[in-house]
Amino acid sequence: MRVCLIAVFVVALFLSSMLMFVLEPLVAKLILPRLGGAAAVWTACVLYYQVLLLAGYLYSHFLTVKLSLGKQLIVHGLVCCLPFLFLPLRLPFAEPQAEHPLIFLILTLTAMIGAMFFAISTTAPLLQKWYSDTGAPGSADPYFLYAASNAGGIIGLIAYPFFVEPRFSLIDQSALVAWLYGSLAGLIGLLLLLVWSRRPFAQRDASADADPEKSAKASVETSPETDKIPETGETVAPEEGSDLEKSEDKSGAKAVEEPELKRQLNWLALTFVPSTLFLGLTTFVTTELAAVPFFWMVPLLIYLLSFIIAFSRPGARLVSILKIAAPLAVAAVLVFLAFQAMQAHITATPRLVTDAISLHLLALLLVCTACHSLLAQDRPEPEHLTEFYLIVGAGGALGSFFNTLIAPLIFNDWYEYPVALFLSLLVIAGGAAGKRGFTGLRRPLGIFALVVIAGWFFYFFLRAGGNDLLVKAPEVYVAIAVFLLFVLPIAACFALPFGLEARRACLTAAGLIFVFQLSLLSGDVVLRHRNFYGCLKVEVLRRPDVIKFWHGATLHGIESLDPARRGQPVAYFHPQGPLGELMRAVYGTPPFAADAGGQAGEGNADARREPYAVLGLGCGTLASYADRGQTAIFYELDNTVIDIAEDPFYFTYLYQARKRGVDLKLVAGDGRLQLAKAPYDYFKLIVLDAFSSDSIPTHLLTREAAAMYLTKLKKDGLLAFQISNNYYDLKPVLARLARELGLKSLSRTDMTASEDLGRYPTEWVVLYRDSKDPVAGKLSDMGWEPLSETPGFELWTDDYCSILKALIAPFS
Repeated sequence: MRVCLIAVFVVALFLSSMLMFVLEPLVAKLILPRLGGAAAVWTACVLYYQVLLLAGYLYSHFLTVKLSLGKQLIVHGLVCCLPFLFLPLRLPFAEPQAEHPLIFLILTLTAMIGAMFFAISTTAPLLQKWYSDTGAPGSADPYFLYAASNAGGIIGLIAYPFFVEPRFSLIDQSALVAWLYGSLAGLIGLLLLLVWSRRPFAQRDASADADPEKSAKASVETSPETDKIPETGETVAPEEGSDLEKSEDKSGAKAVEEPELKRQLNWLALTFVPSTLFLGLTTFVTTELAAVPFFWMVPLLIYLLSFIIAFSRPGARLVSILKIAAPLAVAAVLVFLAFQAMQAHITATPRLVTDAISLHLLALLLVCTACHSLLAQDRPEPEHLTEFYLIVGAGGALGSFFNTLIAPLIFNDWYEYPVALFLSLLVIAGGAAGKRGFTGLRRPLGIFALVVIAGWFFYFFLRAGGNDLLVKAPEVYVAIAVFLLFVLPIAACFALPFGLEARRACLTAAGLIFVFQLSLLSGDVVLRHRNFYGCLKVEVLRRPDVIKFWHGATLHGIESLDPARRGQPVAYFHPQGPLGELMRAVYGTPPFAADAGGQAGEGNADARREPYAVLGLGCGTLASYADRGQTAIFYELDNTVIDIAEDPFYFTYLYQARKRGVDLKLVAGDGRLQLAKAPYDYFKLIVLDAFSSDSIPTHLLTREAAAMYLTKLKKDGLLAFQISNNYYDLKPVLARLARELGLKSLSRTDMTASEDLGRYPTEWVVLYRDSKDPVAGKLSDMGWEPLSETPGFELWTDDYCSILKALIAPFS
């Protein structure tokens, strides 16, 4: 019977966590199209999930403290029934405001999954607390169930992208979630009956009805065999058959101490740091190193795995090793960040990127496991289990809150990642395990003060000409850097009156590296800006003489600073590339060709006045193809991108287009939603340029989206897709889409690359209605070829699409 009881508890906890991690990416996938696939959407979703998780833990804590067990079962049974009113999942129809995307996100999440996620989040603390009251084996220390819960989370996280998403439509996924939740609710109902039957609650309920504050005391008075605690005079009933009962039989009962405030703060810090660290690493790697598909899963898997290791038996034996290994790994990562900031100009080969990501992930694993092992080592008695989980949830929520709301306000780049790395050193090295709190922080903080002084010295040195020194005398530059990064902190360690420990040495060196990395700004970067949609950067390079616009690791546009080539399209939109060929075939000779010996506007005058639309502004390069009196409409999700593209101090494409009389319109908002408001049969050409990063906006490539595009095109209009991507092959998607809608297709891949000419490899696909279209004939003569369809490739719709099937290779 006891084995069956344990099995039911384990299965319920496993299923609840698995459902939670299936639900999270499903809902994010439903919402992402409305917000343009921004990377920050996932971070904001994690914040919402952790806040709800915290609310669930708070509910669990007050439920177990304020109500008798009988009333707990009744109230929680009602809470578990409430989500059935919101099943199956539905996406509320509402258009997000570009100025307030976070408000839209929070309201939508609340309407869709608020009740269900709240009910699921209460499962772990409540079931573990109830298990501790059953007297079953291990009930004196029920934290082993935490490992089962996190194991379910890992399975759910892996199952969604590799099993659920490729095989089920969104409607079927919603039905699956409803079925899983129904199963979970059934298991919880069974547990309510089992828990009720395990102990006599009549006396506890009667006492609670008379005075709820005495309910906890009444619950332990149900057994006639109780022991007196000499100091307090309270009575405690040992659980039948438990380890606690055996120990009390020999040594007598003892009171359970209330956790001190500094101990609770220690729990908070040990959960805050891993939370902010894994979120910071996710955004840092995908924006600064490589926009790797599905990478967001890996840090989250490591985060969950660290809980499993920490709360297992081997985890307790690893603490002493982790307290040394984790700071060493963090110091190695900070050294890497420092040299990255020093502009070492190392070519980012796939092997180098892979090694760098591996180093970051190793440090994340060691830090998370170290923090969570220290947390597990200091876990309280079962009587304070719900309070413990409440503080754990608060730490995780604070980490998400910092990364999602605070960091974008105080940083203009992804600095929360090195901040989290440094905080991890403070927590692991200074905040020793258990009840000692942070009493060991005074000396490390004293060293850090020296670090700050040295870091600012180096900062002013750079402002005074250090960047020129890097070019003229790199050996002097490196010597000064080595002195400030390593010699000075080690000398400080020996000079100060305390022993040199490995952890403090790592803390000192890494602290200086951290300050150095923050203070060193590249002279090539003329603008940094960060908002909900990501980190934007404008960079000026003198070799070649160009200005570049970056959105994270994705290149948004380039313009030459050479006066003779200023305003001419380059990169993926080069006149000699596929896009240049398409624009000449549709509109004739472009306006900028006049300076190259051609006649501006040469071609069909009527065609030159036909409007075109572009989804994705970038720096406005495509405006260079618009002629006097022609209408060009750009749709852009991020208002900051619009502001940068319109500022002629950075880019002149839009400025010069308006100067020559182009009717230029910039529309803020999601491209698909805003384009749906355009007139019917209006555009000659619609260009979709939003598929070059790891976050493919799949809602722009579905059957329903393409059908809408066709209603906005003239009968002889064309759809052009810029599908250059390192990770996804979108040709099968568009070929299947063309067959479904009865369209013809042409594609062109240009692998020519020349920095001097400003020409980048690019790939384009054009869809059109009439096989006798004269534009299509011109393109065929230029070498464009029809798409070949991939057998068995499934059509992407608003209800079903699997980017896994379009994936090429993560590090190719």
